[in-house]
Amino acid sequence: IVQAAFSQRQTLVGKGAGGHPTGSAVLSDISALTYNYQYEYKKLHRERAQKAIATTQVGLEVYLRYNKEEDLALLDFDDISERYIGKGSGYVIGTIQLSKLLAAQETITQKELFLAFTGKTTAEKEAVEVSQESLMA
Repeated sequence: IVQAAFSQRQTLVGKGAGGHPTGSAVLSDISALTYNYQYEYKKLHRERAQKAIATTQVGLEVYLRYNKEEDLALLDFDDISERYIGKGSGYVIGTIQLSKLLAAQETITQKELFLAFTGKTTAEKEAVEVSQESLMA
């Protein structure tokens, strides 16, 4: 039974962690008192060293469904791996730069094109090299 100022009276029932794990946790907490409860997080320093770099120079594989052939021409695909042309509509699966998609965002919405990301990406060689150089600095 545990009673605290803000939680009132609580009853805890169960097996628990056991004597050794509980003792280890208590000893760890007592030891941490000497460091003002600043537990060490070993990955923290490594994560701070790796800086995230935002880039739009990445190729995304997308599925695009369109109604008119001229709508497809509005987007400058780098590569088309699959294409279907039917009566009144068609679709392509291909790679396009994120920067091009962002620039055509309003057009995609206005033309009511359906666009879906397939989950595959291709990073531009230059963007990867810049990222690696900035990590070394």
